[in-house]
Amino acid sequence: AERLTIAIALYVETIDEYGDASGQVSLLQAWAEADREPGVRDMLARRRERLVGAAQMLLHQGVANGELPAWMDVDAVSRGFLALMDGLLLQRVEAGDAYRPADLERRAGAILELMLAAASVARPPAREPARTA
Repeated sequence: AERLTIAIALYVETIDEYGDASGQVSLLQAWAEADREPGVRDMLARRRERLVGAAQMLLHQGVANGELPAWMDVDAVSRGFLALMDGLLLQRVEAGDAYRPADLERRAGAILELMLAAASVARPPAREPARTA
């Protein structure tokens, strides 16, 4: 839990380091160009896999320590949590001068609290995929 909280803070800190210049803009531009630029798409995929690998390591440690549920799909949660963190980057950009790092940490922390609370819960029943018409 402590390491995951630190990881969230580091991600938000990284957002802040690049908040005023090319770091955020470059990443946003890269996402926009990824569908037509294979090199950009590959760079983004490598970035994602590095971050997912770090998240998986932390989640596996949490499972081993009993802080997270043993039934957790570590891969799915790692990828979903990273999507949340990248979404917070977008919220930072959208907020402009109203941006507050504590708001992003609170949002990510709320999801972390849910994950930690799940350690004491039995595995929920499997859900059927949504049907499309």
